[in-house]
Amino acid sequence: MNNKMALGAISVTSLIGVIVLGWFVYVRRINKPAAEAVSLNDNNRILDTPKSVAIESLLPAPTSTKQEMTEGISNSNEEAMNVYWLSRINELRQQKQLEPIAFDARLARTAMVWAVHMGTTRVLSHDRPNGEKVSEWIKAYNLPFKSRQPGGGYGNTFTENIGRAYADTSIKSLEKGLDQVLVSMVDEGPEGDHYRTIFSPDWNRYGGGFYFDPIAKDRVRVYMAFHYASLQ
Repeated sequence: MNNKMALGAISVTSLIGVIVLGWFVYVRRINKPAAEAVSLNDNNRILDTPKSVAIESLLPAPTSTKQEMTEGISNSNEEAMNVYWLSRINELRQQKQLEPIAFDARLARTAMVWAVHMGTTRVLSHDRPNGEKVSEWIKAYNLPFKSRQPGGGYGNTFTENIGRAYADTSIKSLEKGLDQVLVSMVDEGPEGDHYRTIFSPDWNRYGGGFYFDPIAKDRVRVYMAFHYASLQ
């Protein structure tokens, strides 16, 4: 399958309490016959997984010190962050008469895997281990990408945005961190890669992953991965 990945320019925005660094990754499948989409369906295994994602199963076992320092963080925080981010994205899309995006647990899983990787390595990057391309990395999850062009061809089917913010363990502080990241992305304007992600008509599904790296009592560095896709 012919994949083309366009890496956007790095955008660094310094705000109080937030650092955002992102590359924009497009995975393109162009002019592929509908039969290949059927093949993706036939090989799909992710669809059989439960709707709820066991976040703890994706995280490394924390030390007792980290458990104490992130005492206020829970799965409910991560779920609330996904709900909040998606609501903000859809509000922006509505302003441009774009279709809303729905939450997808499969993308939350892939995003969580990458957020954990960034958080445990403390490196904010799209670069996969061993030089693996993002297009190859996402294939391992057998997601059923959806044809969105006449004749069964593929347009943009997957992209990843990443960010990092500092917050305390309250949901209000975490939401503020999300807002700061979002403002930084939107402020890029129509030529910015993150801006184009938010306002792209290609996506119909979203899932976010968040890793909380403790830096002090009730204070965390949050690594964020936002996965958007066109899925069946």
